[in-house]
Amino acid sequence: MKQVAVLVLGFAVLIAAGCESEQKLSAADWGQKSQLRQEEGDLKAQLEKLQATNERLQEQIKVLSKLPPDSSLDELYGLKKLVIARRTGLYDKDKDGKKEKLIVYLRPVDGEGDAIKAAGEVRVELWDLNQEPQEALLAKWHVKPAELQKLWVSGALTHYYRLSFDIAEQIKKELTVRLHFTDYLTGKVLTAQTVVKP
Repeated sequence: MKQVAVLVLGFAVLIAAGCESEQKLSAADWGQKSQLRQEEGDLKAQLEKLQATNERLQEQIKVLSKLPPDSSLDELYGLKKLVIARRTGLYDKDKDGKKEKLIVYLRPVDGEGDAIKAAGEVRVELWDLNQEPQEALLAKWHVKPAELQKLWVSGALTHYYRLSFDIAEQIKKELTVRLHFTDYLTGKVLTAQTVVKP
């Protein structure tokens, strides 16, 4: 009888241990299942986003496929040159008698002479061409696309980028401003220069 009681007790312990490990596995499985559901939701969201992008690109392809085969981006877009407006020069912004600002009025234009708000970046250089070559470059600035976009001025008679730079030294002679504009749509690099007087 004692042996039967020990056997029954042993089975009870084994069954209890099995149930406890089953509960532990079950909790672990639930955690993994929850994580898999989260990943599934993320993948569905990514898939929807990719499908929307794909549909938009398909529409663009339809439009572009209707263009004449001999048309090029350069013909369609038409950025031809840079014009530096006459107002470009050195200015005394705080009225202290010193011209400490260089303001450049830059107009990208098409073949018809119309201003285009072209996306790109600008490198501006200030030169004293009367100096020795190694000392001729007085200052340079780089305006990136995100900043350039905010500098566009558009009015009834004005369409241009207005670029403003601090000048470190007092300018008392004629200088040359040189611009290099990189057009991000076509990859063209256009240049222009003008003389500014104190």
